[in-house]
Amino acid sequence: MTDVIPIRFSPKFLEKFGDTLAGWWNSRWKKTVVVYDTGNGEMKDPRDLLNAKFEPTPELQSFLDSIKSKDNDTKAYLIHRWILKDLKVKYVSDKVQWNKSEYWETPQETLTTCKADCEGFSLLWLKIAELAGIPSYRCKIYCGDTAGGGHAYPCYLSEEGNRWVSMDLTYYAKILQIEYRAAVQDIRYYGRVWFSFNRSTIFAQHDTIIQSDS
Repeated sequence: MTDVIPIRFSPKFLEKFGDTLAGWWNSRWKKTVVVYDTGNGEMKDPRDLLNAKFEPTPELQSFLDSIKSKDNDTKAYLIHRWILKDLKVKYVSDKVQWNKSEYWETPQETLTTCKADCEGFSLLWLKIAELAGIPSYRCKIYCGDTAGGGHAYPCYLSEEGNRWVSMDLTYYAKILQIEYRAAVQDIRYYGRVWFSFNRSTIFAQHDTIIQSDS
């Protein structure tokens, strides 16, 4: 099945049929359950992190106010740029920051410390996208293979061409407007996707149902 619908739906169409479109996209992959080890033996669902308590800083709130009238593609691009250029979050491994082999930061922790690894960056992007009003079905975190090993990165379903594009903030970070981004499946640096998730659903991106503990 293709992950591209090469048209741009009008605002009136999205207003009228947005729920139908969301249902179509959300039914394209099997639903699954994924849990990870928090590092102290506790197993958690990654969606808990997206639904955890979150309080925007004054700087973030000012940014959200400045983009509230923008279309979703512009919001997605500006959120990506704001995290990299204004918030200036620095990549720090879990071992260095938390003294754990694996630790998934909450969006609040990443916003507060401005330090995170790929999961922390990704969760913060999705949280800000939610606050900016981008529909949940248009935002997912992909977890899968790259040439450098396992990786998590946010992806966005564009209104321009209905393409899933990478909003990667670490491994393949490119500050580009949405129309100039390649469809994620065409980026050679990414390999097989194990699973993906947004704040409501975890998807088995392939036929294998994954139960992860790392």
